[in-house]
Amino acid sequence: MTDLERYKLLHGPYETPVFRYGERVLCEYMDREVEISGLSSGRIQWPTSKRRGGYPIVVCGRLADAVRTESEIAIAYWWGVSKTTVYKWRRALGVGRVTDGTHRLYVNYHPEKAPHEFSNPVEAGKAGGAVRGEQLRGKPASPQTRAKLTAAARKPKSAEWKQKAAERGRLRIPKGSHMNPNLKPWTDAERALLGTSPDREVAAAIGRTIHAVRCERRNRKIPAFGVIT
Repeated sequence: MTDLERYKLLHGPYETPVFRYGERVLCEYMDREVEISGLSSGRIQWPTSKRRGGYPIVVCGRLADAVRTESEIAIAYWWGVSKTTVYKWRRALGVGRVTDGTHRLYVNYHPEKAPHEFSNPVEAGKAGGAVRGEQLRGKPASPQTRAKLTAAARKPKSAEWKQKAAERGRLRIPKGSHMNPNLKPWTDAERALLGTSPDREVAAAIGRTIHAVRCERRNRKIPAFGVIT
């Protein structure tokens, strides 16, 4: 396959639409009407709208169809945008990781990685993500990734985020977490064993996790086994 074949558009042709400057159209990326004020300079020229910071391409018509079906690198090549921009378009339009164009690249460039058992490209993308997840499982994150995760964790959270986090926590608790006191109440006989042996042995004897035993012992202010008070 030649380099030009990598950028092949499967569902073309895609031609510059007929429009008038000042005309308002629906941009599927921004999910609102925008005013056409210019024309992009890519290999396939497309209407743009004026916005603070630049003149973004209006994702409408055949371009929206291309985002849903063509490969990321093909759209970036022909419309003259970055792959990051295409990724944002896909995300806004609810497009999965693997489209028809992406699946073609898998088959032609990496047939050993192409999930042939799935005829649906969306399912193929899910399978590819699962395989990649297994490959990364247990491996330490890069310094750049750790820095991004730390920055995200330290970022102030909105009231909406906190409410959703609380809702997710309430949904997880009934599924077996020791945080639910009504799931498996502590008995007097179980509490009587706390501190009489190492937490690991107590946990094995009463069928609870070490963490649950340690938390209950500390809540009851019972010293650990072997500690003289």
